[in-house]
Amino acid sequence: IFFRSMFRVTALCLHWPKPKGHYRPMKLRHYKWNRQPWTASDMLKSMLNNLVKHDTVKTTFYKARALRMMGDYFVRECKRGGPKVREKLRERVTEDHVVDKALADFPIRFADRHGYFTRVTPLMNHRRGDGAEMAIVEFVDKDKSFDRLYPPMASYHQSPT
Repeated sequence: IFFRSMFRVTALCLHWPKPKGHYRPMKLRHYKWNRQPWTASDMLKSMLNNLVKHDTVKTTFYKARALRMMGDYFVRECKRGGPKVREKLRERVTEDHVVDKALADFPIRFADRHGYFTRVTPLMNHRRGDGAEMAIVEFVDKDKSFDRLYPPMASYHQSPT
């Protein structure tokens, strides 16, 4: 296809070669952490499970950034509520009683916050084996957690029999 400019006739290529390199920074979902993609997603699932269970997780910095996004989404869905939320959250973690804890705990705990429910704190020391940067992921108000307010005997994941 040709089109005329004022001074020359130029050809319009319909299939331009794709540019090399990235024009915007890569999103975290492209990081594989030297694993197969399904293994990386299972790793993040178990880390999110531990984050909801224990309110804090120590991991590498880039895994912590990915986990922070997942944790914020998890809390947002818990706060939103609705009929299909429990099934949607069960796909994100590995244990069912963690979802029960989150649905009982997070809407009360994060009622006054509208976002940024998790915090990534980089640590100064690196991992000894490979020198990876370490970080701690924690919920912003971990002092208000359900476990600290109620004794463990009145647990939410034990059946009332």
